[in-house]
Amino acid sequence: MTLLLLFAWLQTGPTVEPGTFHNCPVIGDATGLRTQALNRLKNRATVPTVIDPTATLEAVDTYFHDDRARFKESTGAEWTGYVVHVASGAKETVNCHSGDPQYEDTHIEMSVSPTGARPHTVVTEVTARWRAAMKAQGVDWSTAALEKLKGKRVTIRGWLMLDLEHVSQSENTHSPGSPANWRQSAWELHPAVSITVVQ
Repeated sequence: MTLLLLFAWLQTGPTVEPGTFHNCPVIGDATGLRTQALNRLKNRATVPTVIDPTATLEAVDTYFHDDRARFKESTGAEWTGYVVHVASGAKETVNCHSGDPQYEDTHIEMSVSPTGARPHTVVTEVTARWRAAMKAQGVDWSTAALEKLKGKRVTIRGWLMLDLEHVSQSENTHSPGSPANWRQSAWELHPAVSITVVQ
């Protein structure tokens, strides 16, 4: 049962609800065009068919001056590394400011090292849509279940996405060493589409 809870990739793949989900459209409740476009990417309901072999965890979790144009949001990536922090994303425009944990995204911070710490971590996110789809397949992607991944080595596959909301909080796109920085890069795997425990 433990492996079933933590292993989240089935050959047949889950059916993820496109369009409006739990009365929230793909643009969320954002009013600005830039945030609406970002929310569309965050709420993708498909699996990436192209995986960028250069967008490894090691590549993203390393200083690379202004990496905003380094990858493409039309491709996916697969990261293998250690989970160092898991938390709910709380109320966000992408989920129409829902305060219900099952309709909030879960933020998973990863590092190439088991002792990795902010700001040298990168982010992948489990979205409410994918959580619901995995639940329908008997796999628990709740924040509480995902917290059990802390300290484990995992492989996560998902869509590459540059989270413009965090450009000023990332080592690669903000002054390195700034106290405002809590992550290495604004690039994320968002949404995550599979999670496999390696160790």
